[in-house]
Amino acid sequence: MEDPNEEFQLLRDINDYVFLTNQNAFSNLPSLPIQKISLWKENVDSLRRKWKLSKRQMERIIEIWLLNESEQKKLNTTISVVKVPIQKNGFNMNESREKDKNKDKDNNEFKDENDTFETLDERYYRLHVKKRIWRQNEEVLQSIKEDDERRDKVHSSFMNVMEEYQQVLDAVKRYKSE
Repeated sequence: MEDPNEEFQLLRDINDYVFLTNQNAFSNLPSLPIQKISLWKENVDSLRRKWKLSKRQMERIIEIWLLNESEQKKLNTTISVVKVPIQKNGFNMNESREKDKNKDKDNNEFKDENDTFETLDERYYRLHVKKRIWRQNEEVLQSIKEDDERRDKVHSSFMNVMEEYQQVLDAVKRYKSE
């Protein structure tokens, strides 16, 4: 089966996402933290069969839903952090967290210089999507000899997918505001 063109895929993603969210199809899935995403396999398969979607399409729609959930959580967290500064024993915990984040980045075996995600949920989400991209393109990626080039290809694909997903979410927001 050949891949649909970009415009068709965008339209399909928008329609499937709107339909499934209106049907509360994701109500039985845990939203966040998404590090438990591997536990969803049975739920995803049953959703896929129930709504008669291909595995690839169901994965895309769930990833779009997770991105939206992550954005909503980030908005809510940002609002609460802005209102209430975190202090412990007279020193700013945010500064300490920044240092810890930088320390973790240096020790991270999955370090990706191009990624600027901050939260653990976003990291798990990024790794999950990149693993799916790898699975879909494994044969082509293994033919690339340089690890850095392979990582760049996966990252480039990831950024393209995020752009597509953001287009879907933007279109859904416009649709709901009309």
